[in-house]
Amino acid sequence: MEESEFDELMRIQRFMASRIVQESEMDAKIKLLDLINEMHQDKKGRISKEKLLVEAEMQGFSENEVERLIIELKRDHFIVEEEGFLRKI
Repeated sequence: MEESEFDELMRIQRFMASRIVQESEMDAKIKLLDLINEMHQDKKGRISKEKLLVEAEMQGFSENEVERLIIELKRDHFIVEEEGFLRKI
């Protein structure tokens, strides 16, 4: 195998690994949003962040992962946080 072919193969492999990570992140965000949809909301359409953390951990998420996903979902304008509660936008 020539060096240029090897370099191209490595580039493709890095690209594919990057895509897998992106898709995995998107799947985690979707699962967390689904969990938010399934949980009982108060009259204002909010859920307790603490209850979400507990429920998500029961579903296999780590606390750090949930915290990170909440930050990303807020950044992406899918949810807002108000006084310890989360609400979909």
